[in-house]
Amino acid sequence: QELAQILPVEKLILLSTLKKGDRVPFMLQVARYIPLYQMARGEWRLKMLPYWAPRFGITDPGEQQLLHAMFASFDDAFRMWAVASIIQWEPPTISGRFLHLHGSEDHLFPASHIRKAEIMKGNHFMVYQEAGEVSRRITQFLEGM
Repeated sequence: QELAQILPVEKLILLSTLKKGDRVPFMLQVARYIPLYQMARGEWRLKMLPYWAPRFGITDPGEQQLLHAMFASFDDAFRMWAVASIIQWEPPTISGRFLHLHGSEDHLFPASHIRKAEIMKGNHFMVYQEAGEVSRRITQFLEGM
């Protein structure tokens, strides 16, 4: 969305995200003013993954291992910047053709808060868990169907 504000695009693909006009979930609104996420530093953030990952639909041990590897690959400074950026982000207005795929069980950005999206089976990790269906829908969109 940010690049589409700078560069001309013919089609935009949005996956598990918010658009301008979508409602920001209550917990993210609270996190703007009470940044409890800053307490999750060092090894503690990795040790807590098995407890909060299922909340986002990540219950398979292999998927939890992948998530652990992803989180272990970046340091606290980057993670704090990334989380703060997500919490403070104001989605830009979208113009032109877009495809917005969103998981019906997404707990980070609940589908009930999302407007003008194709709601499909899955959660916030649907790009990985439902890769074949996501790919099929993107291909159809890009081919103009």
